[in-house]
Amino acid sequence: MDQLLDNVGLLSWLGLWPLALSSGYHTFLDERCCLAQTMRVRFRCYQVATTLPTRAAAQSLARYLVEHRFAGCCQVLGPVASIYWWEGKVETGREWLCMAKTKPGRLRTLIRTIEQLHPYDTPEIIALPVVAGSRRYFDWLTAAVRQLEAKERACP
Repeated sequence: MDQLLDNVGLLSWLGLWPLALSSGYHTFLDERCCLAQTMRVRFRCYQVATTLPTRAAAQSLARYLVEHRFAGCCQVLGPVASIYWWEGKVETGREWLCMAKTKPGRLRTLIRTIEQLHPYDTPEIIALPVVAGSRRYFDWLTAAVRQLEAKERACP
């Protein structure tokens, strides 16, 4: 089903909840009859989250992602308390959350860039589709990311 779903209410009204995201095809669980349905869904943007060990590292990554237009914008929040399994035991840590917004066409590059620049061996990098939001914001984000794409085409 080729359609743009930009209202989370439609998904919940249909009783559909995302199970997997890959290649633009998304599998949803229909909670009324416990069947999985796959449909073509185009999300307008993604919010990508990663945590870093210091405020400076998070701000540096955020600035890099925005300056190179892998993301239209980033927020740095923190510190946050993290509790996680690492090397066989439960650890706690103080981290800063970096949240980047990007368009579907820039998502893979943004994730690869975070992986290359991140100080952790196994960084948390989670991309969540944004299913609803301000049309003006989506238009602004599209323009912010498109400027990079235009620059890339102009380079010899």
